[in-house]
Amino acid sequence: MPRELALKGTVARNSAVEPEDTRTTKRALSRIGLYAVPRSGLTPWPDEQMFQAIKRFQKSAGLKADSIIKPKGATARRLARVLDENDSDVAGPRDFLARAPGPAESGLGDFDEEHEFEGDRAQPSGLPRRSEKPISPDLDSGTHEFIVKNGISVDAVSNTLGIDGIRYTVDWYALDKGGNVIPQLRSPGFRPEEAGGHLFPFKPRRRDFQPPFSSPHGYMAVVTIPPQSANNANSAAPFLRVHELQ
Repeated sequence: MPRELALKGTVARNSAVEPEDTRTTKRALSRIGLYAVPRSGLTPWPDEQMFQAIKRFQKSAGLKADSIIKPKGATARRLARVLDENDSDVAGPRDFLARAPGPAESGLGDFDEEHEFEGDRAQPSGLPRRSEKPISPDLDSGTHEFIVKNGISVDAVSNTLGIDGIRYTVDWYALDKGGNVIPQLRSPGFRPEEAGGHLFPFKPRRRDFQPPFSSPHGYMAVVTIPPQSANNANSAAPFLRVHELQ
């Protein structure tokens, strides 16, 4: 039986969005890597990040990019289908989807109001897990430098309907007390770590990186995304998001 997004009303900038519908929308978008859940958790208030995420999904799916989701509308049906397909191998509740027909559900289920996002699944707050904070916007080709105290986690994300891919490298430099790079701590044979590969639609591929040496004053982590050919004729330009591990 088909599934549908459990919305009670329309989600749009110019409408009074139900708090439950806001949480449902944010959780659905976070599950496919388009909405980065803040450390404060999923609030019941619409925000610009949510509407931009809706628009990005609509563009990738070839729908009208108006940042509006109507119950049983084209965007709601397509989002539910992508969630159902991508979640088929993920254990745990998927209470933002409801069997159709049937009464709409709240979108909260057994989850606490606040939860954190890891990889391609949401976790209730309070579960043991590493702590992290986002330190970058969406990154495309180029060299990107981050000053960190610890390791980093990198999400590779594709909004393309089909298999795509991205490759990148992660390099490390030690910092002195003043925050300046100490190049002499690098051995002559040290090489940046290569990472990346194939990506499935709306399913972030996460990898953690730890500094290969100790530095009491922190590190400069350098993430480089070289120019690369698309792996998919309809590529929507895969990108990276970087988080600092705490």
